[in-house]
Amino acid sequence: DKAIRYGIRGNVYTRGHWGEEFFYSFESNTAHFIRRTTPQSSLNLNIQVHNVGVNAMYYLREDEMRRIRPFLSVGIGATIYQPTQEARAIARDPLRGNLQDMDSSREIALNYGGGLKSQFSNYVGFRLDLRGFVGRNPSFGFARESNAPNATVFPATGAIFNGEASAGLIFYFKKR
Repeated sequence: DKAIRYGIRGNVYTRGHWGEEFFYSFESNTAHFIRRTTPQSSLNLNIQVHNVGVNAMYYLREDEMRRIRPFLSVGIGATIYQPTQEARAIARDPLRGNLQDMDSSREIALNYGGGLKSQFSNYVGFRLDLRGFVGRNPSFGFARESNAPNATVFPATGAIFNGEASAGLIFYFKKR
């Protein structure tokens, strides 16, 4: 589902065109489960999605004294899909979800994007960017395939893509 994501980023400007970024973000969302075996059912569970990672930042203009600096970024990290305590209770309840093995998923994720930074003063600026994330579909602790006839299988294969548009304040800790 669409959701609002909150996060924090820390940037280190190396020199010239290059910098690094470390990030963490969080969102509340809903996972939709559909059971196609008898008895067929569907279940919507609240989850938390955490993203953490590191990016390389490439500034299109080398001059850090410019007021507006467009950039590109690419990086690697992890996406953690974590059912809430209430969702776990519903999933494990034999009368509601009957998904005894449900757990969190931790998946490697790649991200890519671009944006711009604008500096208002020596210590404060503003940032806008667009970012895409790609990673493996979460399994929530279930086997992706099994030959056992009674195994709970979550055949979510392929990649999951999501996007993010963000804006935020920048605080500069080193005076230029």
